[in-house]
Amino acid sequence: MLLSGGLISQNVTDLLKSGQEKFDAGKYHEAVLDYTSALNLENNNEVIYFKRANARFNQKKYTEAMRDYNKAIEIRPNYADAFFNRGILKHSLKDYEGAEKDFTKVIKFRKKDKEGYYNRAVMLFNQKKYNEAKKDFKKAFTLDIYYAEAYYGYGVTNHYSGNMVKALSNYNMAIHLDPTHHAAYFSRAMIYFKRKKYVLACSDFKSAEALGSSVACDYVEKYCR
Repeated sequence: MLLSGGLISQNVTDLLKSGQEKFDAGKYHEAVLDYTSALNLENNNEVIYFKRANARFNQKKYTEAMRDYNKAIEIRPNYADAFFNRGILKHSLKDYEGAEKDFTKVIKFRKKDKEGYYNRAVMLFNQKKYNEAKKDFKKAFTLDIYYAEAYYGYGVTNHYSGNMVKALSNYNMAIHLDPTHHAAYFSRAMIYFKRKKYVLACSDFKSAEALGSSVACDYVEKYCR
């Protein structure tokens, strides 16, 4: 029995390694097959369900992925990674409230998870809960003062809340931390444009365009030629 158990464990290990290699190569269907074979040998392993869920998510098989994330969490109720990825999946399905709850679980189990706070902030923003979203964006960049995306999210939330002064400051910080952040240039340009500061607006529209913003191209063509 000990020998048999050892062989099974080794087979599971090999299948997990093979599945990960195929996942990394973008061969998601083949990865799913390996993870399914591993589950046939060890059907109560939350890590295998989690990995198969990730592969199925990348196949856009969302129902199957959800089922696997649920199973992983059923086996390990404090599985923060599974809650995180299930939150991403729910976001893809526009279930913002459900995703918010999953990211809340992530934060419960990993109290200093900046990505957990950031993603929960996005879910709150999508539900127009702007004051709550601001708190989470702020928490995210408090945990990491170089987190440009969190400053940008905080800026967008202030922008939508009508606080242009704070939004402008947040966009400035996002651009300072990440000079390639085309969305921050575009958003800052919109504030300048609304204030009729057309030279500054066009400079930012052109920067956003050069960095790959397709929507900025229209503004450059219409207002900055």
